[in-house]
Amino acid sequence: MTIGLDNELEQRMGHTTTLGLKRGLPAQGPWLVSWSSWANLLRFVPPEGISLQDLRACPGVSERQLGGKSPGLIRWGYVTLSGGVVRPTKDLREASETVFPCLPDLVEAKWADHLGAGEVHQLKEVLGDLLSQVDQELPHYLPLADNLMWTRWGPSAPREETIGDLKLVDRLAQTLLLYTLEHESASEVPLTMAANLVRVIDDEGTRAADLVRRSGISKEAMGFLTGWRQRPRLSVESTPRTLLLTAAGRSAKTDYETLARTVEQSWAKRFQGDVTGRLRSALEQVVVDPTLTRSPLAQLVKAPEGCWRSWVKAPETLPHFPMILHRGGYPDGA
Repeated sequence: MTIGLDNELEQRMGHTTTLGLKRGLPAQGPWLVSWSSWANLLRFVPPEGISLQDLRACPGVSERQLGGKSPGLIRWGYVTLSGGVVRPTKDLREASETVFPCLPDLVEAKWADHLGAGEVHQLKEVLGDLLSQVDQELPHYLPLADNLMWTRWGPSAPREETIGDLKLVDRLAQTLLLYTLEHESASEVPLTMAANLVRVIDDEGTRAADLVRRSGISKEAMGFLTGWRQRPRLSVESTPRTLLLTAAGRSAKTDYETLARTVEQSWAKRFQGDVTGRLRSALEQVVVDPTLTRSPLAQLVKAPEGCWRSWVKAPETLPHFPMILHRGGYPDGA
């Protein structure tokens, strides 16, 4: 879903990317960001501006965003910050009116055409049934991971928006956030580490060069997982350029597999109306096969000609958990 939104954005908004400049393309707008930047910050910035304090009170806006000496969204050309007031640039004002708001409907329509309108409606409906049982304000996308890769979301106000107003991407993100919080509350390591690193390291070890291919995340994102952020140490270099799980890493891998079943069983008791069983069924009809090349999702993540993803090697798989980093999305995407 995120990749589809990013591809649509890239085709509709003038932008700049490092890969594009290297290919001789002119800079035609702000540096490209991923959907998460809009969903969890940029959509809250009105034409007249908003105080930084009020902005940081909006659901999904991190305290770290627009902080420091050179904040990304300012440097990339989306907002300005002066006198404690955040204002949109001309590029953001135009994109807020004509581009960003229309993207979810465009992608949902493509999903319906490719996967079947009934299947997509069923998925959207069961996600709504689950979220209607959660009276809590939630962001429209997963929050930024913290410095140690944990997903943080504290107690929040009661939900004010109606479930019917939530797009499919909003419902997917909010449900995944609820799952993440429950999973991480019982885990020694964040889900980003468990799903995207320890899961793909074999018992006999795995070449570091294969981690990106096997996980589906970017090289830049993998660098966040294999460095000092591991607490406890989950992997070591057993031989040059080969990673082996430590005892803590092996334990984390086992917990990751066990906790998935535990949370699912917990949800079956927590949510009424057989929501958990219906959600699994709806997701299985969309994913169909765990191998990306045999899944109908493969066509939905295929990049149109001219998008930066069309210039790089196609992924062999999708991440088992999206990594939301302060980098703004590009080139991390989902």
